[in-house]
Amino acid sequence: MNKILIVLSLCIFFLSGQVNAQMKDDGYSGDTHKRYNAKTVFSSSEIVYQEENEALFQTEFTYGDPLYARIYWYPGLNNIYDLYGWSSAKGYYYFKEIYINDDLIVSNFEICDKGGCTTMPLCLNLADGDSKKWIDSDFLDRNYYLMKVGNNTVTIKIYPYNVFTKDKGELLSIGSFNVKMEKEDIISAGNYYFKEMKTYFSSGDDIWNEWKMSVNNKNGRLFTTKKSDKNNWEYIIGYCTGEISTLNTGDFSSFELKSGEKVVQMKYGESNSWNTWTISDANHSIDLGASIQDGSENWNEWMVQSEFGSLKMKTSYTIGDNLWKEWEIRDELHVSTELKMAAIFLVIFNSAAR
Repeated sequence: MNKILIVLSLCIFFLSGQVNAQMKDDGYSGDTHKRYNAKTVFSSSEIVYQEENEALFQTEFTYGDPLYARIYWYPGLNNIYDLYGWSSAKGYYYFKEIYINDDLIVSNFEICDKGGCTTMPLCLNLADGDSKKWIDSDFLDRNYYLMKVGNNTVTIKIYPYNVFTKDKGELLSIGSFNVKMEKEDIISAGNYYFKEMKTYFSSGDDIWNEWKMSVNNKNGRLFTTKKSDKNNWEYIIGYCTGEISTLNTGDFSSFELKSGEKVVQMKYGESNSWNTWTISDANHSIDLGASIQDGSENWNEWMVQSEFGSLKMKTSYTIGDNLWKEWEIRDELHVSTELKMAAIFLVIFNSAAR
């Protein structure tokens, strides 16, 4: 009964457009807000607060287009919290869901900087020259492999959220758009995200020669070109293939990865030691290092920490024989697959093959 009364109160609140004088929020930001209240709108350029150009709103995009959104609702979260009887001791939160072709991809809650807010911006793919720190600006690149050739429908839903009880309120805002993907888009996107790696075989001689990797929803392979030859390797990950080799046979202080026209260089870092490496291509340079730099177990955990995100790799187990056979990967690094493949190769090589 209480829930019914709360929902009924909210409905009256939304329809009346009135708020208690003691419960101030941002109200409607303008006529556009009133026309699109409870909706999320999209554009190929940023939709600036109170400077909206409705002529630029669109719902059809091609993969690679800049993609921005603005989310509208009313009343403010502070009023909604009061109507639900929720505590705001930790702030005001909303719950965000993003779907691709009806499959839930993003499901998380975030704090609203201003409790009385009734609109907020969103970016799912940056325009050239945009240097702002958008939370979801890599969404399409990160999830391209979940899309099919042709039109893909992306839907965004926003709810009020109670961090104490983990309850979602009634839907605040919803909007959908279509992204057209070509086969070439899927092939060229190729930015895979790694989850784990392990030896292809669990026992036997020279099992360090061949590895399998969990990448997105697929499996990849890394293997020596010739058995027991540490100088030359190959990998296959979805549409991405490449070769890794020493620059000089028998010198394991530097390697080169080649994939089509892409080239990645790997060499010892500043310490000139096997546990620190610099990895670079034509666009980026990242540093890889063992997380623990001294002690006998300093190969167990490795990390890339950079302005482009982080890539953390550690053995799945801490006790037992042959820990190097299986690794967990936390991939939050937003660079090319080739750069990440180079980092993963170095971890495998230095922990298992060296």
